Amino acid sequence: MEVRAASETEFRQYVHWLEQTALWMEAEGIEKWTVDSFRPHKPELEQAWRRGELAITLDGDTPIAGALVVKSPSPELKRLWTDLPPPNVGTELYLQKMLLAPECRGAGLGREVLDALEDYGRALKCSSVRLDCAAGNQYLPRFYQDAGYFPRGERVLSGAEVLRLDKDLDAAHELAAMLPGWQADLVGTLLFIVQDGKVLLIRKKRGHGAGKINAPGGKPEGRETPLECVLRETLEEVGIEAFDAKLRGVMKFVDTVDRQWQGYVFVAETSRGEPQETEEAIPRWFALDEIPYDEMWEDDRIWLPHVLAGTMVDGDFLFTRGLLRAHKLATRWRQ
Repeated sequence: MEVRAASETEFRQYVHWLEQTALWMEAEGIEKWTVDSFRPHKPELEQAWRRGELAITLDGDTPIAGALVVKSPSPELKRLWTDLPPPNVGTELYLQKMLLAPECRGAGLGREVLDALEDYGRALKCSSVRLDCAAGNQYLPRFYQDAGYFPRGERVLSGAEVLRLDKDLDAAHELAAMLPGWQADLVGTLLFIVQDGKVLLIRKKRGHGAGKINAPGGKPEGRETPLECVLRETLEEVGIEAFDAKLRGVMKFVDTVDRQWQGYVFVAETSRGEPQETEEAIPRWFALDEIPYDEMWEDDRIWLPHVLAGTMVDGDFLFTRGLLRAHKLATRWRQ
């Protein structure tokens, strides 16, 4: 795929795509995207195109997607991010209104287009990408997070609640370079017990991640398999005997400073016993929509929703001194 600044014909085509999308969303009852609400922004789009900020993605000679790529953000866009430092020192690229041609919807091209736009950003000497999407959208946040974008909270843009996400392009490149030949120094396991719309979590009292909220688990002893380990650790840490635990995640925690971890994540829906506080952990049940991600490892908010929804996840995460710098995710199947 090739990405370049749009010609005048491609600009008109992009506007037509937006109008078609607005008509479809209006028919679906999505009030924020109606033809009437879109029309006032057409002069702004033309100004952006004249500044060279409209990028068209081509598959061969065929335009298949468009997006605004902005290096000099408007005052409103600056205010959207003013409370957060850039993910990397350098130039930020602001990506807005990424849109596939209507005839390309459902073709699974979104990730390829996004990758091509990131390469375009690198060619523009940008070290990170920032974007936003509708806060109430159920699909887009997961799409962007799976592609390596980290959620940075919600704010208001042009009167609408949006979720902000960003990606450190340099760190993503570093992660990709470290993965070939990568080997783990340590193995860790986690078990999420889910019952009656709640999940059992613990606040760790000692060891790796002490003070954070996580799931029961630990490191294998002797010839233990990850499954044998996580069942034993759960019984020792919180007094719960779990049954029929299923593997739901395999994670590589790539670290530029500390030791390398391979993580195995399990989910069980059957258990026996009542959770008890021990010297290692304080257990507590949380509703599935009230999981305290702010008190957990940064990467948990990326992969845990998939795991709890029954999806098998392969995740790669780059850390430096406990700070998550880059990630990528792949899902294999859904229950």
